[in-house]
Amino acid sequence: MNTKSLLLGLLAGLLPLTGFTYEYSSFLGTKIKWVDEDITLRAAAVSFPVGAWRDDLIDAKNRWNDNPSDFRWTLQFNESTVGLYNFQNEVWFSDDQDVLDGAPAITYTWYLGTALVEADIISDADWNFTTSPATSISQAYEGTARTFVSVCLHEMGHALGLAHENDLYNIMGDDSTHVNANSGDIHFYPGEDACNGAVFLYGLDSTHREDVSVTHWKWSGRSGEYSTHARTLIKDASGKPRAVHSGTEDDPAYEVYMGEEIDLEFQFENSGATTQSPLTGFYLSIGNNNITTSDRLLATRTPTLGRNTTYLTTQRLTIPTDLVRGTTYYLGIIVDKNDSLAEVNETNNATYIAIYIP
Repeated sequence: MNTKSLLLGLLAGLLPLTGFTYEYSSFLGTKIKWVDEDITLRAAAVSFPVGAWRDDLIDAKNRWNDNPSDFRWTLQFNESTVGLYNFQNEVWFSDDQDVLDGAPAITYTWYLGTALVEADIISDADWNFTTSPATSISQAYEGTARTFVSVCLHEMGHALGLAHENDLYNIMGDDSTHVNANSGDIHFYPGEDACNGAVFLYGLDSTHREDVSVTHWKWSGRSGEYSTHARTLIKDASGKPRAVHSGTEDDPAYEVYMGEEIDLEFQFENSGATTQSPLTGFYLSIGNNNITTSDRLLATRTPTLGRNTTYLTTQRLTIPTDLVRGTTYYLGIIVDKNDSLAEVNETNNATYIAIYIP
């Protein structure tokens, strides 16, 4: 998605800068952000009536408000008129390509010196968005539609002051693949690097919100300003990626053999306030991709996760010898498996990677 930044007055010196990896804008060397850290976003009545679209916008707002910074969104519904250049922050759907500039969604922001004074989020009314969390519908998996919650998270990131990111797995890159999935459903969250950027811009809130997560997605490259993401792999003991079983390319099942050692690749994120060392379990699920602590435990580890980078890593596992040939199973990861950490988001703690026994 695009963002357009306009400065009231002098235009020189407006540059994207980098913190750790997150990107933001500055004016004459000073970061641009809201002066007030509680910002109201007004939603058009015709675009967001009571129902699924409004629910997705609320979900995105709630997920952003879980971040550990001092910044918070407030939503106001039933706005009868919305538009640009009115010193109000608004969100709506439109089919006006002069405004959308060909993007599925776009955020316009206005600055006065180093202060944000207006942000407007416009989504394409004709785009193939979905309000369903099902992996079978999402273009990231088996489907063709773009999940609207992830679009809202990306655009709200722009509206609070973040720019595009292409160096790291990030919601400010390809938002459609910055997700957690378990049991056939997608779970949404801003993620570690974007939350770290929000803390850089607005400071750490006195309420220490914590959130650790795991995903089967990783950074795979760059497409202009955007990071691209790909599925994590299963590798043999020598580091060679295992083959994807034919017909499972959209949600890959990797071919492995009973009794062999493999390396399971996955990614941790710590989107919370402080460093955590959550107990993590690795499981074998028979028959479904709903990973729970009731599944067969294969191994545990206790990683140390700070809020400074995403953690792409591997776990060495031995495939059990009592499985059935010609069958798909699911290797699962659960971070904070014993629920010892009080988290603002408990939906993103488990995910799966499928295997097929030839």
